[in-house]
Amino acid sequence: MEVTAKEFVDLALSYEGYREKNHASANLEDFYADAGDGNHTIFQKIAVGWTGDQWCHYFVDAIAVMLTGSREAAKELLCQEKLSRLTGYTPDGAACFIDAGRWRYNPEVGDIVYFWSQSKGRIGHVGIVYAVDSDNKVVYTIEGNTNTYERPDGDVETNGGTVGRHAYDYSNVGTHGAAVQGFGRPRYISESNDSVYIDIGGAMKVKFNSCKRGDSGNSVLLVQEILKARGLYEGSLDREFGPLTEDAVIKYQAARIAMGANIGGADGKPDGEVGPATMYDLLGLPKV
Repeated sequence: MEVTAKEFVDLALSYEGYREKNHASANLEDFYADAGDGNHTIFQKIAVGWTGDQWCHYFVDAIAVMLTGSREAAKELLCQEKLSRLTGYTPDGAACFIDAGRWRYNPEVGDIVYFWSQSKGRIGHVGIVYAVDSDNKVVYTIEGNTNTYERPDGDVETNGGTVGRHAYDYSNVGTHGAAVQGFGRPRYISESNDSVYIDIGGAMKVKFNSCKRGDSGNSVLLVQEILKARGLYEGSLDREFGPLTEDAVIKYQAARIAMGANIGGADGKPDGEVGPATMYDLLGLPKV
């Protein structure tokens, strides 16, 4: 099942206030029953089939399972295919995004944010980005296994009994000891409303969704195939709009703009994004 960032965030936010249970025998689906500190929640149960572990990453994993319909599909969404099971260990979760080329420092809604724990001396906590204030470098998160108050020492709370919201300064993202270490981008499909059915001859039409770096899916594959055929893209046909795809789009747009094509950004320069105008141009079709 293909998942959008909005679906991921909305489902995560719907669990705000959920409390962990004292006992594995508790009603794990009830938000408040048997509230305590036993680390028993519905999230570990969904993600790996047992409870009792630290559950901040299992909260993320479980959201992915619920939306994709299976643990294997959730692993693909979260770039964890190489792992034997969905991970509850935050350094492994971050490493999977890094290995997949989906680690970055400028957040977007739906990103998985990884935090540094001073007490552990490593990445030790994780959450989901639900809003970003890029002007003031503040990221807003929904997290599992957290407390609902802000620690006075500024450290990230790595243990707690609830699903709660927090906000963090990410101006020093990625630096040693900074609270926010980076952001992993799951393999969401494009959420653009800018979708068109492109007539490619006869009764044949192809549905295309505008796409940009960080997107995945069949629209990205179509762009990669066309750019590879034109000798501009040397990467794999992996449906991932990564830096190689973006570079190829920019090269194509620059060459076509120089020839008078009305594609690219509003300023008339290459923007590395593929909207309907760029897609029609790639196909050599008139914009309709």
